[in-house]
Amino acid sequence: MLPLWNRSPVNPSAKNGGAECEGSAYDFTTCNVTECQVSCVVDGVGFNDGQTIPTANPCLTCECYYGEKLCAEYIPANKCTADLETIKYPNVCNPVGCKPKEPKPTCGTKTSRLTIYNKDGCHKHNMTVTFCAGSCQSYQMLNVLDSASPQTACACCSGTPQPETIQVHCHDGRMAEETFYNYVDCACENC
Repeated sequence: MLPLWNRSPVNPSAKNGGAECEGSAYDFTTCNVTECQVSCVVDGVGFNDGQTIPTANPCLTCECYYGEKLCAEYIPANKCTADLETIKYPNVCNPVGCKPKEPKPTCGTKTSRLTIYNKDGCHKHNMTVTFCAGSCQSYQMLNVLDSASPQTACACCSGTPQPETIQVHCHDGRMAEETFYNYVDCACENC
């Protein structure tokens, strides 16, 4: 239990020539408050009666009250529905708001069989083509605390084009050589 009374330098203890404070924290008739300050000691730091005691939790407010540390916790009211996620900023108690939950990225390398044509109408039937497809997480929103600075996350499903030389059939019966690009290493990249 912490001491209830913190002696001020102008009122030394009785053994050092001062008067002893008498009574309780609720009865100031026998002890002058300016001479005997009610205080709290938290982690070795003294706080006067009514003084705010800092906390690491931004939703917790503490105060020294008649020698006791009393705290009240604020519970933010704006809860997001199941299909939304809460936007939280560090050292802020109340979340700024809610945003849609982004689906998990599905970007990857896909394969299809196509007939491809060059600019002269030459073609290759049933060719296996690889490409990048799928979704990536992207959004843009305004921070209500600073509406001039939107928060943006933009990602595009992209990959590395890899050249491949192929033979295509032309209408006049000849074969032509063309460079075709398949995509590899598909992933969500910042755009």
